[in-house]
Amino acid sequence: MRTHKALAALTGMVVWGVLIATAYASPAYAGVDLDRPVVTAASRASAATVSSGDTVKFRWTVEEASALTVVEFWVYGPQDRIFRAREDSSSITRSGSTLSGTSSITVDAKTWPAGDYRVDFIALQDDAGNSTDTRYNGGPPLKKLTFAVTGTKVDLDRPVVTAASRASAATVSSGDTVKFRWTVEEASALTVVEFWVYGPQDRIFRAREDSSSITRSGSTLSGTSSITVDAKTWPAGDYRVDFIALQDDAGNSTDTRYNGGPPLKKLTFAVTERVSGSRPAITGTARLGATLRAVPGTWMSGTTLSYQWFSRQKAIVGATKATYVLAPSDVGATVTVRVTGTKSGYASRLETSAPSSTVAPGVLSAGSPSISGTAKVGATLIAKTGTWTSGSKFTYQWYADAMKIRKATGSTLKLTSSHAGKRISVKVTGANTGYTTTSKTSSKTERVR
Repeated sequence: MRTHKALAALTGMVVWGVLIATAYASPAYAGVDLDRPVVTAASRASAATVSSGDTVKFRWTVEEASALTVVEFWVYGPQDRIFRAREDSSSITRSGSTLSGTSSITVDAKTWPAGDYRVDFIALQDDAGNSTDTRYNGGPPLKKLTFAVTGTKVDLDRPVVTAASRASAATVSSGDTVKFRWTVEEASALTVVEFWVYGPQDRIFRAREDSSSITRSGSTLSGTSSITVDAKTWPAGDYRVDFIALQDDAGNSTDTRYNGGPPLKKLTFAVTERVSGSRPAITGTARLGATLRAVPGTWMSGTTLSYQWFSRQKAIVGATKATYVLAPSDVGATVTVRVTGTKSGYASRLETSAPSSTVAPGVLSAGSPSISGTAKVGATLIAKTGTWTSGSKFTYQWYADAMKIRKATGSTLKLTSSHAGKRISVKVTGANTGYTTTSKTSSKTERVR
């Protein structure tokens, strides 16, 4: 995320003859209380009416202990043109903590339409990276700064926004993406589609074009521009798009102001504080049939927690409690739990645990097989499995004096003369989904008579 707050490094795109910053300082703040420069006075120091080749100059005083690196007067004019009068470095003087100087810009007939101009705000930055945008609303100690340009004509082949809308939620919080969808009429390729977002405490951010989203149909280009909210720099409150900055690969550019008139709607959204919480952990043995428990960690007071367990990265239906009993389908997989914290007036937070160890097969509870029936030629013996884990399935192998009896793999055995004089036993093998296969052998019968 890049904020416009400082507007310090002056590289980027030309917007109607003015260099729009594409890199600048981004002050970190939380509550937001910066040691930053403050404009105490400003006035126009040039004629009220100017023309091509004339210099527009502003005089200013600023309270600032450090050296100033940026004092820019942002000038708004006809046809949504924006220009910046930059600090005249050689003019700056100091008296104690008060700095005085001028900022200026020269009118160019090719880019300055005739009409009325006004200063919208002053952008300041000191050599410590602290910055301020002072909006010009005409209140004390700042007067409205205006002037007029005559004798110029501007007719540029420039890109035009034909539609724009918000493509993300109306309320967002830290980590969320704010996205805007747009269409632009432009024969050339677009290099810049930036939505300039204004928020509380004079914060300014830019949602930049998502290059991979841009598609063309004839002369119409469509795509999205986005930015991610950062809790360190985005104060809670209401935000609005002030203008869209466009530039094509031929260098033609446009700033489209958002006043809510057709074809453009007002684009607004709100940023709220997110519930604070920590990553959950899982306790318990990762084995079929065992119970795992979610340890939610530390959350903001008054937060309501809910749970969802996952296996193989898919939500487990009905597994929405703080505990979960591992099922056969979990064997061979890892399990995670997602904790969601909600609180009135805050954006919810989702935190997911680290994966458990791979779920091991369960230990099959095996019964003690036995044989019923009379050990006598012509009689039938029946294998009794005993009590095993519910759902177990069985296979059998009969033995005569510990030697396998061929094809004797059923739950019963009919005794023949070949068995006479031998002692009979049966091995029962139990299998169950998710459990280790287990075999148990019965005691031997008396010798067959």
